[in-house]
Amino acid sequence: MSFFAPFSEHEKDLFRTASSLMELPRGNYLMRRGEPGGDVFLVEEGSLEVVDRRATPEVILAVLRPGAVVGEMAYLEDTPRSADVRAAEDTVIRRWSRADLRAMLEREPIVGSRFYEAVARMASQRIRTLTTTAVAGGLGRGEGIDRPGAERVKGDVTALSDATKEALLQAETELRTEASSEQATARVRATLDRLQREMVALFGSISDPEVAEDAARLLGRELHPYLVRASLADRTLRKQQAGAHAAEVLAHVLVDTAGGDGQLGEIIDRWLLDRPTLQAIRAVRLAVVEPTATLLPSHRNRRIFFLNAGTGSLVASLSTRLGDAPTVVTVMDSSRDALAFLDAGVALRPRKVELRTIQASAAEFAMGRLRHDLPPQDAIIIHGLIEYMPDRIAVALLRQVHRCLAPDGIVVAMALAPSDDSVLLDRLLDWPSVRRRPERLHRLFDRAGFERIEDPPRDDALLLVRARRHP
Repeated sequence: MSFFAPFSEHEKDLFRTASSLMELPRGNYLMRRGEPGGDVFLVEEGSLEVVDRRATPEVILAVLRPGAVVGEMAYLEDTPRSADVRAAEDTVIRRWSRADLRAMLEREPIVGSRFYEAVARMASQRIRTLTTTAVAGGLGRGEGIDRPGAERVKGDVTALSDATKEALLQAETELRTEASSEQATARVRATLDRLQREMVALFGSISDPEVAEDAARLLGRELHPYLVRASLADRTLRKQQAGAHAAEVLAHVLVDTAGGDGQLGEIIDRWLLDRPTLQAIRAVRLAVVEPTATLLPSHRNRRIFFLNAGTGSLVASLSTRLGDAPTVVTVMDSSRDALAFLDAGVALRPRKVELRTIQASAAEFAMGRLRHDLPPQDAIIIHGLIEYMPDRIAVALLRQVHRCLAPDGIVVAMALAPSDDSVLLDRLLDWPSVRRRPERLHRLFDRAGFERIEDPPRDDALLLVRARRHP
C-alpha cells in the first residue's frame, strides 16, 4: 500500500505542492551509504533497489515499488544514509527537501501528526520484514516474478488453504444439523491449531520477503470467507480497509466474548481470543495497575502520563486505585475519538483525580515535537506502542520518557514476546508487531538511561518492564 494512501486528497495536495519530480535512469544511485541525510523521496513510477554493497557479491535488501517512501529515517533523526539506493529501472521520483517538508508539517500540525504516525507504522512493518527474513536465513536475493522458491511456496499455500477450507466446510455441515456438536467444535479448533503450526513452518522456511508477502496475500484471500465469520478477524481486516479504529479491536479482545456469523464464526472467534498474544493483552491491566499504584508517592500530589489511550480500561482501573492523594492523569493519543471515549469512560473516577488529554502521535512525542508543556511525571505508562516500533524509534521514545520523568519517577512498559501465534496475527489478520525477547527489550531501556526495577511476572507472550531514572 502507498505510504500516502491513508491521507485525504487535500492532504495529498499539500504534500505534492511541497515536492518536486525528478527522473532517475536505471543504474543511477539516488543515495549512497554515509551521505548526509534529510531529503525524503517517493517512488512515482519504476522501482528502486536498496543495496548492501559491502557484501561480495552485493545483496539486494529490498525492492521499493510505486508508493514506497525512502529517506524518512534520516529525515527524522538527522543522520547519514544507512544504505545505497539505486534505480532498478528508469524511475520517476518525487522529492521533498528537508526544509520544505519541515516547513509544511509545521504549518499543518494535524497533517504532521499523521505523517509521523505513518512513518512509525512503516518502520515497524519494515523491521518486521527484515527480522522475519534474517531469522529464515538471509535477506532477499534477486528480483522479478520468477523468484527462487516461489512455485514451491505457492503449492504449499494452496495445499494448506485447501485442507483448511475442506475441514471447516465439513465442520460447518455438522453444525447446521447439530448446533452444539462437540465433535464439530473440536474439529474446528484442531484445524485452526494445525493451520497455525503449518504457518509457522511455512513462513519460517521462506527467505525472500516478497515471496512471503505474496504467500500471505494468497493464503489470506483463500481463507478470507471463513476468517471474517469471526468478529475479531472481521474487525482487524476492516480496520485496515475501511478505517475502523483500533480501539474497536481492542475492546473486543478485552471483553473476551466470542461472536460472529453463525456457530462456526463464534467457534473461530473463541479460538482467536484464546491465542497467547490476546491473553497477554487482557492480562496487562492486572499486571500494571497494582505495581504502579504501590510505587507512587502518597504524601503529595502526583502526576501520571499514559502514552496511548487504548480502550481506556487501563486508565480507568488505575484511576480507581489512586486513593485520596490529588493526582493529574494525562493521556496522549493520536485519535480524537479515542480520547473522547476515554473521557466518557473515566467519568466515575475519584473526585481528586483530574483527567487531561493530549491529541498527538507517539512519533511526534518520540521526536521531541510534542506541542504541549509536560511537567515532570511521577509515573509514565507505555501501553500498546513499543511492540509496533523498531528499536531506533523505541529508544527515541524511551529517551523522551526519561526526560519527562520526575527524579524519582518510574516507567511501566508493556511489550510482546515471541509466540507461535505471531505469524497468524501478522500474516492473516494484518496485525503486525515487533516481538522481542527480554534481553533485547532490556537493552532498549539501558540505552535510554534507565535503571530497571525487578520485572514483574509475565505471561508467555507478555513482557512488562518497570524502571526508574538512574540516580
